[in-house]
Amino acid sequence: VMGCPDVSGVERKVAWVMEHKTKNKEASVYDKAYDEASSLWSKVEHKKIHNIICNDITAKLNEYRDQYVHGRILNIGCGTGENIRSLLLKNPIRIMNLDISLKGIQKANKQWGGECDFLISDVHELCFQQECFDYIEGISILHHLDYKKVLPQISTILKKKGIAIFMEPGLLNPPAAIARKFFPTPFHTSDERPFIPWKLVRECRRSFSRVQVFSFNILTYGISYFLPDNLVTVKFVQLLRICERMFEQNILRQFTGHFLIVLHK
Repeated sequence: VMGCPDVSGVERKVAWVMEHKTKNKEASVYDKAYDEASSLWSKVEHKKIHNIICNDITAKLNEYRDQYVHGRILNIGCGTGENIRSLLLKNPIRIMNLDISLKGIQKANKQWGGECDFLISDVHELCFQQECFDYIEGISILHHLDYKKVLPQISTILKKKGIAIFMEPGLLNPPAAIARKFFPTPFHTSDERPFIPWKLVRECRRSFSRVQVFSFNILTYGISYFLPDNLVTVKFVQLLRICERMFEQNILRQFTGHFLIVLHK
């Protein structure tokens, strides 16, 4: 499989994962998290403003998926496969989904195993051949990694004129910081490190020819936790988006709740 060991059976990777759990405690954290979702997180995910935020991010992601998801795709940190359906809708030649969590891969494989491939692996130990992917995507994954080590590897396995795109949390957003501190979800780990966007951009430029950043929910991250749905009117959302666009045009974008970073080979 693209220069990798045989991954046709998920269960055959159990021994590998158990051997490497001491190297990456993320695996055990996520194995547990996929079994025990927090009630607060579940509640937030069903709030109107949260769905609006997700729709805005997905719309921007789809702009790049429409253009680049046509060949061989690597989905890093796929978890239980929340973004797999969106990728499959673009009719790629092949999708390889990678995650450190056995339970996450098992759940994703159960739903999508007939349509794409899965590999249980540590992202720090990518085993793919050079320039074998047209498009690489990761949702909230880089801030869990030694990104200075991983970014050059991602550049190596990405084809010329391909892109890698990641959605990551911002460090400086006050509501986000409060949420991580006082309302953590099972997916928050002790060693994760959200980014200041400009610092990640600086590091990405060492391995990629062009870097783009798109900021989201500078204001809406905190609102998604605390604002009742009955206050989320059409006019309120329109005003909120106007304010967000104003902030995105200046230094305040460094206070983003989430951002997309697009890396061009």
